[in-house]
Amino acid sequence: MSNDIGSVRNVNRKDKVIALSKSIEPTLRTLAWLLPGRFDDSELVAEMIFSSLNMLTQSQDAHSAKHSLNAHSRYTSSNWGRLHALSAKLLSLTTSLQLLGEIVMHRREKRDEQGRYARHRWNYITAIEALKFTLKLVILLKTQLRPLVTPCTPSRDQDVSLDPECDEANRGVRGARSVVDLKTKYGSVDNYLHATALDTDSLTPPSALVRPLSSGAQVFSELMLIAEPLVYVLALRRQFARTQTRTKPWRTKSEWTPLLLSLSMSVMSRQLRKYGHKSRSGVSPYSFDVNKSSIEANEQNRREQSFIRYLLRGPIWHDFTKPRVESVVSRLQNWPLVGIAAGIVGDYIPLIDDYHFYTSQ
Repeated sequence: MSNDIGSVRNVNRKDKVIALSKSIEPTLRTLAWLLPGRFDDSELVAEMIFSSLNMLTQSQDAHSAKHSLNAHSRYTSSNWGRLHALSAKLLSLTTSLQLLGEIVMHRREKRDEQGRYARHRWNYITAIEALKFTLKLVILLKTQLRPLVTPCTPSRDQDVSLDPECDEANRGVRGARSVVDLKTKYGSVDNYLHATALDTDSLTPPSALVRPLSSGAQVFSELMLIAEPLVYVLALRRQFARTQTRTKPWRTKSEWTPLLLSLSMSVMSRQLRKYGHKSRSGVSPYSFDVNKSSIEANEQNRREQSFIRYLLRGPIWHDFTKPRVESVVSRLQNWPLVGIAAGIVGDYIPLIDDYHFYTSQ
């Protein structure tokens, strides 16, 4: 009996620590967003805060996801084997720390007069993208050719139910609640019933929430999507090597090569994915209709929206997007309140110029 009481107390303490960290986290993230451009090494301090918060929230979300009813949480925390779990955690950790490492390398590069650290920084970026490519390929194989989802681990951005109090309410751990308690927490009993209502994803086993790739076109599409960041970095690295030996470093058509290569791979992957969906006749036996699960729909929307990042890359950024952003910032800087937001946007322009992982996938 005493052991049960002790375990309950430990669980309550963990929940209180998680709830406290969640209340502090938005303030720290807002502070980190405002830091760049304020003082020397401000972007380094801001990214250290972001990286620390990301690693902390990943461990908390993994703990909270064990009893979550959310589809994304159930799928990413399902048992695909130890190698899959290790690859997913390492991929999330790498994604959280990649920009911090690049900022450190870039600061060493600025202090180097011989240009050695410039090559080291590109070696670092290439190694990170190669590691991510390998980990994504392992996850693809271990999930039996199911498309990758982002993030590959439980995330509170995807899962509202990762809140321990909401999860306990859904599971009835604290027992029956009075109408007064429900109105206090949810505003009305109807809101509580809507929050705890089941959908088709709740009745679907985790492995069936994302359907496997069923054709060669779909597999090739997914492989192109996984390889695109690495191919883009290799093209950028080759371009960097050419500009280092060029006697007259003016703009040439070759600067478009990495961007066009990356964009063509993304567009081809998208078109093959659409063709594969049209030609695929198999539907999950757990679905009541041909609609996608919430995970598949969210991932498709994320992939469609990822094309926006090309506005912040290469010649498109330098020749089209950046001049327009600078023009808007200069016009709004003298406006009250709006000028503060414009100034923050302006502080991020040099970061987009200098760091690869600000616009990477």
